[in-house]
Amino acid sequence: MKIQNFEKFSLEEVRVEPARNIIVADGQSCRVEPRLMAVLVRLRAANGEVVSRDTLIEDVWGDDEPNDEALTQTISRLRRVIGDDPKQPRIIETVPKRGYRLMIAPAKGVEETSVTAGAIVGRESNAKQSFSAGWKNFKPAFTQVQLLWAALIIIGGVVLYSTVNKPETERYEVELYLQP
Repeated sequence: MKIQNFEKFSLEEVRVEPARNIIVADGQSCRVEPRLMAVLVRLRAANGEVVSRDTLIEDVWGDDEPNDEALTQTISRLRRVIGDDPKQPRIIETVPKRGYRLMIAPAKGVEETSVTAGAIVGRESNAKQSFSAGWKNFKPAFTQVQLLWAALIIIGGVVLYSTVNKPETERYEVELYLQP
């Protein structure tokens, strides 16, 4: 799906620039990967109608044949970028057993708005970077890594303490005599 031919549009306070792969939400600009933008543009093209998972996979991935998990992860990342909550969606609705749809009609011809931090950050293209604190529903991965390290250090300390402070065991010598 060629997204360069689509003009700018907005979804409530979210501004979308398909030709540049840029989404501006809460004043924060984010450059997203082309497939993420293609999913959003395909949902927009459906004008509020449900787009099936199979149709999205076929239209966006084509011959690459991804699994359903690739689409699920893409929708999850898209929701994170636009600040949409899957449990209480305002923009992208999951229709069980059918697919996805945009819940609001996109507005065309979006005027430029100011963007904080001045430049495009390119966060979504690098999944390891965390999003700014203003972006909703994002839990940074580094806290999970820190918790893992803390658990490993505690476990290592317990093992080391138990081996160093282990009391000496007494040895008994027993002689056995066998009689015929």
